[in-house]
Amino acid sequence: DSWTEVSVEPAVKSVFTSSRQSLGSRRTRTPSSSFHPTLRSKFLDSVPEGDRGVSRGTTRVSGVAVVPQVLSWVDKELRVRDLLNAPSYPHRLEIFGQAFAHIIDQFPTCRDLFFAIKREYDLAVGELKGAAEAGTQIQGRLRVLKAESLGLMEECTTQFYYESEALKARVAALEEENTDLREKVTTLQAHKTSLETKYRDARTKEAEAHEANFTLVKKQQRTLSELEAARKTDAQLRADVNRLQQDLKNAETTIDNKVKELQEENQKHQNMVPKEVHMELKEQLARMKKLKDELQRKLRLKDKDYNKLVRDYDALSGHKTMTQIRPLTPRPTWRNCHGTLDFDQASAATAEWVQNLVSNIIIRGRTILNQYGLEASHSHSSLIPEVDAGPLLPGGLHSPFDPKPAEDAVEEVVRLDDGQGKKVQLYQLDIFEPDTADTTPESLRHKNALPNLRLSRSRVHKVLEALLTKRIKKQETKYPFKSYFLARLNPEYPDPIVDPAIDPADPETSVQFGLSVLSSVRQYAAEPDFLCWQLLLDGRVTDFVVRENQQLCAKFLEYLKHFPRAKEDGSITKQNLFSAVQKGLRNKRHNRANLLRLQQTFPPGGQETSVSYRGLLVDDMFMPSPLVFCLRIQHLEEQVEWSTKLCTAIRAAASESRLSYGEYIGIDLLADPEFLCIDHTDIARGFGVDKADMRLETSQDVEKFLRNLQDGCVCPVIRGMDEEDEERAAEPQ
Repeated sequence: DSWTEVSVEPAVKSVFTSSRQSLGSRRTRTPSSSFHPTLRSKFLDSVPEGDRGVSRGTTRVSGVAVVPQVLSWVDKELRVRDLLNAPSYPHRLEIFGQAFAHIIDQFPTCRDLFFAIKREYDLAVGELKGAAEAGTQIQGRLRVLKAESLGLMEECTTQFYYESEALKARVAALEEENTDLREKVTTLQAHKTSLETKYRDARTKEAEAHEANFTLVKKQQRTLSELEAARKTDAQLRADVNRLQQDLKNAETTIDNKVKELQEENQKHQNMVPKEVHMELKEQLARMKKLKDELQRKLRLKDKDYNKLVRDYDALSGHKTMTQIRPLTPRPTWRNCHGTLDFDQASAATAEWVQNLVSNIIIRGRTILNQYGLEASHSHSSLIPEVDAGPLLPGGLHSPFDPKPAEDAVEEVVRLDDGQGKKVQLYQLDIFEPDTADTTPESLRHKNALPNLRLSRSRVHKVLEALLTKRIKKQETKYPFKSYFLARLNPEYPDPIVDPAIDPADPETSVQFGLSVLSSVRQYAAEPDFLCWQLLLDGRVTDFVVRENQQLCAKFLEYLKHFPRAKEDGSITKQNLFSAVQKGLRNKRHNRANLLRLQQTFPPGGQETSVSYRGLLVDDMFMPSPLVFCLRIQHLEEQVEWSTKLCTAIRAAASESRLSYGEYIGIDLLADPEFLCIDHTDIARGFGVDKADMRLETSQDVEKFLRNLQDGCVCPVIRGMDEEDEERAAEPQ
């Protein structure tokens, strides 16, 4: 199966080396100077006796006949040995050598010369003979190599034949495979060309489809916007229809009443006074109005003089507060107060007793209400601890009619931030210490100590309510309420706050009044009315949230009037009232924790116990209903949480502090049922454009968008019927 490599060179070198050694040894030998004895006897026997010469006892052939005799003997020897016609061979050289040696013996004179010649020839012949013998060895080795080479050649030829045939078969198979592959390559190239063509067509179609898809998305978004607007319009139309139907009923009732009034007026006209009398009465009424205005002006001047006298008296008498001075005039008009007072025994002691009675009613009433759910709602609220509000029961559970304790009771206090990062018990103190720090608002800085006016709930509420109404009416709700309030403490400001405690001639009175208002709001912040004001002053809710919270009971009562399971006499079962709360009030359905807290404020009894919703929903500042207290506190908590979620989601969606309409509609949070109340009018107000001008690329600064968006009643406290349908459709089945 493989070629055999044969090396001849070592064998040839060994042969020539042996020949050279043989030749060297022969050169050292001394050639024979005479014939071999046997050959010499044979040669002499062949020479005739007459020709033999005798010299010194030796037989010598005569020189005349030596040459023919030698030649004859040579010829005879050649014939005997069968070397006559043979080529030059060592045996022939041996015969001729013996003949030459004999001739040398016959010529003694030239023997040395002939021996020298013969020696040289013998040496040369020896060398040639050695070389011939070496050549013979080489020739034999070459014959062996030739035979081996022929065998190897035959084996190689056979192997080459088989390998050649195998390679030919493989080449044929490869050519056939190559032909198939070429055909496949041709097919694949054609397929590749078709695929490239299809790819280019697909890319073109993809671009067209992408553009068409983008157009469809735009149309879909526009359609959704129009659908949403249509839904809102439909809901508005439904509400308008219901309102118009109600207005129609009211109008019909009014028409009937007007008809009756007209009939009555017709009857009265018969007894009317003459025109002259009527004109005289009108003139008299105008004079009385002028007199009234003049008396009111004089009264204001008297009040101002009275306040000045009170302050002077306060300074002279050493009293700490103005509230400790009891004016002598005017005297109050006493009433029976549902059997509480004897008005014929009015005196200063009675007035003191009445004050104690009011405190007793507040403390006892709230103590009882605490056990019916008021305290539970107060303790579970997350906002009341955050605003650091005062206690729900000022002075604890001790009534003025209780026996005085042995030791002075420590009054409960609330802490108020004074603007310098430290907490002070401000409404416990009678005096506001001087404050001129740069961190304090300019309207509240004062150099002198100022008494705490300890304003009542109704007085503080009246001042702040007037500001809120004015802001909403004049559309000034974009500005922070606290800045709005502090700016109007300055008497020189247009449309300032008017209160008897503020003297335009004394700037510190406005500072004193502002600090007293803030202190009182913080003190009463555990109650819904003042928690609203505190959150509004802190900027955590808007004016419209406060207004919705204040009107919660009135709107829910209106909702219950049309609730199918409520009776006309104002009664409803507890189960139906709970169902009405879930359906009518926003965010109640999904907040089970608030619903459980709300159940604790319901009157005792089973689910079918009938209760008066009109009595339960009485909203009183001094004696709050546990149900109303819980509903209003929960509404504020829900609004703060709702606003925080909305602002966080919108800020996260905005890019580089700007929000586009396309980014707004991509916010996932807005698909949540509690955010379905935001309609396109609110969104357009946020972007500062008209609803019809809304585009995907319409953008606005994110903070300005949030201010504009919440500058309206975005989240009404009562859900509309369309919102109930949308929320029910959005809920998972």
